[in-house]
Amino acid sequence: MNITFFGPLTDITGATRVVLEGIPDTDSLRRQLEEKFPGLQDRKFVISVDNKVVRDNAPLQGSSEVALLPPFSGG
Repeated sequence: MNITFFGPLTDITGATRVVLEGIPDTDSLRRQLEEKFPGLQDRKFVISVDNKVVRDNAPLQGSSEVALLPPFSGG
């Protein structure tokens, strides 16, 4: 699945997008990303799956489009 990073999260990961396989849910995704990119542990972000922000653990499919979104404010 494609995972896209936005804003300051790209500075932590050094990329705007990574591809990961075999991740069953968003809790597992968060753990794996925080292991791969330890700087994410100290950052607040929400996870979007197929253009919908998820607040609780959500299942993932291999074709899921996932994004990590930092906090933002309207203007």
